[in-house]
Amino acid sequence: MKKKLLDRDGELPLVELHIMLRVCLQLMSASVSTMELVLGIVYM
Repeated sequence: MKKKLLDRDGELPLVELHIMLRVCLQLMSASVSTMELVLGIVYM
């Protein structure tokens, strides 16, 4: 049981990193689109 928990802990950081990277990318693309919207409104 302890070995299983250790193995799981070893896998968790990679999964969390992957999720964090995905969220960061989504946030970046969202902020870029909102910036484009704001700039479009400002220039119009």
